[in-house]
Amino acid sequence: MGDYILFPHLFANDSLRTLVIGIKVVYSKYMKNNRRGFTLLELLISIALLAILVLLMSGNFSTTLKRGRDTKRKADLNQLQKVLETYYEETHAYPVAADVADGTLSIFDKKICSKDLTSPGNPTIVALTIPCPFTTLMIKTPTDPSSIYTYKYVPAADGSSYYLYSYLENDQDTGNTISKTGFNTSTLCSNTGDGTIYCRYYVSSPNATALTAQ
Repeated sequence: MGDYILFPHLFANDSLRTLVIGIKVVYSKYMKNNRRGFTLLELLISIALLAILVLLMSGNFSTTLKRGRDTKRKADLNQLQKVLETYYEETHAYPVAADVADGTLSIFDKKICSKDLTSPGNPTIVALTIPCPFTTLMIKTPTDPSSIYTYKYVPAADGSSYYLYSYLENDQDTGNTISKTGFNTSTLCSNTGDGTIYCRYYVSSPNATALTAQ
């Protein structure tokens, strides 16, 4: 129990747990039956075992980080999805390029405002430094936790529906809105211009057609 509290990552994986327990058993028996110092061969074996342990730990730690980033991606898109539904309730349409201050569909790392019905042509998605004339629906839209990937917002031309996309790093993740190879829209989620990084996860407006893996 003490080892688990001090080193929880070692016991999160069956292979790591078995290796650690094996090392402890061998070491305990050795120290019980042999009080002399370690020989060179014994030291080399110990170093080799530690090296294996480090390799196993690094692989497990990397997987944990990927899953953590993927969890954030899903949470970000789900949160933004709720804000977009509030936006739709007020305006009866989802944001399109004309609603974004810079005229693009890049709605991330920006602020979402309620629509000024007295001046409907004013943008509702603005830079973080620009104050909203009325209600602020979202102070700061999320960005991908990795600089390699990016989120994508793809609305219908008339603002009647939309898709929100992200990349997922964990290849073992599954679900109806998850694809290892991307979707039939062939949308890219690369932030580096890589034409092979297809979006692997999406959420959408309730009226959007379900996508299929490509």
